Amino acid sequence: MRPILTAALIAIGIAQAAQAQPTASSSAQPIKYVGDAQRGEALVTRWCTSCHRLSDDGSATDQAPTIRWIAGRVRENPAYIRTFLNHPHAPMPPLDLDRGEIEDVIVYFGELAARR
Repeated sequence: MRPILTAALIAIGIAQAAQAQPTASSSAQPIKYVGDAQRGEALVTRWCTSCHRLSDDGSATDQAPTIRWIAGRVRENPAYIRTFLNHPHAPMPPLDLDRGEIEDVIVYFGELAARR
């Protein structure tokens, strides 16, 4: 009798654990990333400043807008740069930034635009 009781208790425990687990449809919440401006600044310095100047006194290359110009666009529409960084196109090289890094860059651009 004792093995039957033990098996029943194990089965009940497994059933309760399965019910406690959220299903894919009930827990499909998007992951929200919180950006860090200091990390964003480091990323921009590392990846962007060879082509994009920080100041508005010209471009580092003849085709690249300044970092401040980009920051202004980000302040108006953060989705613009988020999309662009997820799918860069020529002449910009692929940066292979993850979502957290992209949010860091967006927060940095937002703070930079607010300083104007």
